[in-house]
Amino acid sequence: MRSSVEPELAQRWPLIMATCMGIVSSSFVLPYYSIGALLTPVTEEFGWSRAQFQAAILFSSGLGALTSPLIGWLNDKYGPRRVALIVFFIIYCKFIAAPTAGTFFFDPKSE
Repeated sequence: MRSSVEPELAQRWPLIMATCMGIVSSSFVLPYYSIGALLTPVTEEFGWSRAQFQAAILFSSGLGALTSPLIGWLNDKYGPRRVALIVFFIIYCKFIAAPTAGTFFFDPKSE
Protein backbone atom coordinates (compact mmCIF):
# COMPACT_ATOMS: atom_id res chain seq x y z
CA MET A 1 0.00 0.00 0.00
CA ARG A 2 1.48 3.34 -1.05
CA SER A 3 1.42 6.44 1.07
CA SER A 4 -0.25 9.58 -0.26
CA VAL A 5 2.83 11.56 0.77
CA GLU A 6 5.18 9.70 -1.57
CA PRO A 7 4.08 11.37 -4.83
CA GLU A 8 4.33 14.80 -3.23
CA LEU A 9 7.89 14.15 -2.05
CA ALA A 10 8.82 12.73 -5.43
CA GLN A 11 7.52 15.87 -7.14
CA ARG A 12 9.03 18.34 -4.68
CA TRP A 13 12.55 16.93 -4.28
CA PRO A 14 14.24 19.95 -5.95
CA LEU A 15 12.61 22.26 -3.42
CA ILE A 16 13.70 20.04 -0.54
CA MET A 17 17.27 19.92 -1.91
CA ALA A 18 17.40 23.70 -2.35
CA THR A 19 16.12 24.21 1.18
CA CYS A 20 18.75 21.87 2.61
CA MET A 21 21.53 23.63 0.68
CA GLY A 22 20.27 27.00 1.91
CA ILE A 23 20.29 25.87 5.52
CA VAL A 24 23.73 24.27 5.26
CA SER A 25 25.27 27.41 3.76
CA SER A 26 23.35 29.93 5.87
CA SER A 27 25.00 32.55 8.02
CA PHE A 28 23.70 30.80 11.13
CA VAL A 29 25.29 27.42 10.42
CA LEU A 30 28.38 28.06 8.30
CA PRO A 31 30.45 30.11 10.80
CA TYR A 32 30.24 27.42 13.47
CA TYR A 33 31.58 24.70 11.21
CA SER A 34 34.21 26.79 9.43
CA ILE A 35 35.58 28.78 12.36
CA GLY A 36 38.22 26.21 13.27
CA ALA A 37 39.73 26.16 9.81
CA LEU A 38 39.52 29.92 9.25
CA LEU A 39 40.52 31.29 12.66
CA THR A 40 44.28 31.33 12.19
CA PRO A 41 44.44 32.49 8.54
CA VAL A 42 41.91 35.30 9.03
CA THR A 43 43.40 36.61 12.27
CA GLU A 44 46.91 36.58 10.80
CA GLU A 45 45.82 38.26 7.57
CA PHE A 46 43.96 41.13 9.22
CA GLY A 47 45.97 41.37 12.41
CA TRP A 48 42.95 40.71 14.62
CA SER A 49 42.98 38.98 17.98
CA ARG A 50 40.96 35.82 18.57
CA ALA A 51 38.54 37.86 20.68
CA GLN A 52 37.90 40.30 17.83
CA PHE A 53 37.28 37.44 15.42
CA GLN A 54 34.86 35.78 17.85
CA ALA A 55 33.11 39.12 18.45
CA ALA A 56 32.47 39.44 14.72
CA ILE A 57 30.78 36.03 14.64
CA LEU A 58 28.81 36.86 17.80
CA PHE A 59 27.65 40.13 16.23
CA SER A 60 26.59 38.36 13.04
CA SER A 61 24.66 35.65 14.89
CA GLY A 62 23.05 38.11 17.28
CA LEU A 63 21.97 40.40 14.49
CA GLY A 64 20.50 37.45 12.61
CA ALA A 65 18.55 36.34 15.67
CA LEU A 66 17.20 39.84 16.23
CA THR A 67 16.13 40.40 12.63
CA SER A 68 14.56 36.97 12.02
CA PRO A 69 11.11 37.99 13.32
CA LEU A 70 11.19 41.06 11.05
CA ILE A 71 12.06 38.94 8.02
CA GLY A 72 9.25 36.51 8.88
CA TRP A 73 6.77 39.38 9.11
CA LEU A 74 7.99 40.80 5.78
CA ASN A 75 7.59 37.34 4.20
CA ASP A 76 4.02 37.14 5.42
CA LYS A 77 3.18 40.65 4.25
CA TYR A 78 5.00 40.88 0.87
CA GLY A 79 5.81 37.28 -0.03
CA PRO A 80 9.12 35.42 0.08
CA ARG A 81 10.13 36.19 -3.51
CA ARG A 82 10.14 39.98 -3.03
CA VAL A 83 11.87 39.72 0.34
CA ALA A 84 14.50 37.33 -1.03
CA LEU A 85 15.35 39.67 -3.90
CA ILE A 86 15.89 42.56 -1.51
CA VAL A 87 17.91 40.41 0.90
CA PHE A 88 20.11 39.11 -1.93
CA PHE A 89 20.86 42.71 -2.92
CA ILE A 90 21.74 43.57 0.69
CA ILE A 91 24.03 40.54 0.94
CA TYR A 92 25.67 41.58 -2.33
CA CYS A 93 26.35 45.03 -0.87
CA LYS A 94 27.76 43.43 2.29
CA PHE A 95 30.18 41.33 0.25
CA ILE A 96 31.31 44.43 -1.62
CA ALA A 97 31.86 46.30 1.68
CA ALA A 98 33.49 43.37 3.54
CA PRO A 99 37.12 44.19 2.60
CA THR A 100 36.82 47.60 4.28
CA ALA A 101 35.22 46.29 7.51
CA GLY A 102 38.58 45.95 9.26
CA THR A 103 39.40 49.61 8.76
CA PHE A 104 36.15 50.74 10.39
CA PHE A 105 35.88 48.41 13.36
CA PHE A 106 39.36 47.20 14.22
CA ASP A 107 42.44 49.33 13.74
CA PRO A 108 45.44 46.97 13.92
CA LYS A 109 47.83 49.92 14.28
CA SER A 110 46.24 50.98 17.58
CA GLU A 111 47.11 47.71 19.36
